[in-house]
Amino acid sequence: MNKLFHAFVIIALICFTACSSPESDGKKAAVKVNTCCINYFNDLEKCEKQFCDNFDASKFSTRNEAIQEYMSARQQVFQDFEKNMSEAETFYNDKLLKYSKKYEVKRKMIESFDRNVDVDLQGKVMFSAYDTLLPPTVLSRIKSIIPSKPSPQQIQKDLVGHSLSEGIENGYHSSSWRWKIEEGEISNFNIESVLTDLPDEYILVADMRLTGESGKAYNAKVKISYVLPQDRDWTIEFAQSQGMYIVNTGKYDDCIHAELSSGWLGSSYIIENDCEIALEVGGRVLEYGGWKKFSVTISPHSNYTYTFVDDGRIDYVSIP
Repeated sequence: MNKLFHAFVIIALICFTACSSPESDGKKAAVKVNTCCINYFNDLEKCEKQFCDNFDASKFSTRNEAIQEYMSARQQVFQDFEKNMSEAETFYNDKLLKYSKKYEVKRKMIESFDRNVDVDLQGKVMFSAYDTLLPPTVLSRIKSIIPSKPSPQQIQKDLVGHSLSEGIENGYHSSSWRWKIEEGEISNFNIESVLTDLPDEYILVADMRLTGESGKAYNAKVKISYVLPQDRDWTIEFAQSQGMYIVNTGKYDDCIHAELSSGWLGSSYIIENDCEIALEVGGRVLEYGGWKKFSVTISPHSNYTYTFVDDGRIDYVSIP
């Protein structure tokens, strides 16, 4: 029995030695990596099928909710892939450590790994993980959700980030002037009229107050056009100013003094800022027989002069 046992041990050691080599260890590590990638795509396919098979449009009030549910499940598939890849990396590093003192042997393992690992497949996994396009089967389910028209509260949120021009002829500002709507700036919002109300298009006109962080405010009328894309919720196509009118509180009126000064070259309209803060002054000057509006920011204790004009008026004073 002892001789038979010893013979078995020797045979086992020979097999272990034959099976465990730098080439075989490198190949095993590569196979583990390749298997992780193959399993990722298999799990991704299962994820897509499960989402579609269990889909219930009545569960969602918006398409975005359904998209987030699918993307969350898809993210879990990638997290599982990363966990499995970490285990494969640990296996690879452990084997490298085994040959750390034998450079030539270690090099054979690395070369074996490089020959057998599917780098292109790893690249496809990473491309897939960051691809935001929805699969056709998932998209077809999501399209079956018909979201409600945007509420006044939703419209105000959607307007954040959009820019408005002054929106009136012969305004106080230049044609390049824009007000970019920031979060929390909209108040007194009211839908004045609905111009178009179709399944995939919604156009309305709304009145609102826009108040900047500094306190400067405008009453604005805005035309807002919504569209319903195939794979998303209602989205603003454009927001167009129908007129922005500054709210003049009169708080800074006493800081500004203006006068028409006559000289041998003609008349000048001089606007002085007597306060220690910069102020925006809007008004009109009469030149060449017509009134022209202006808006100018005047530094503290400074003045601004319009030359060769026949008259001038101040319409408002505000902080810039």
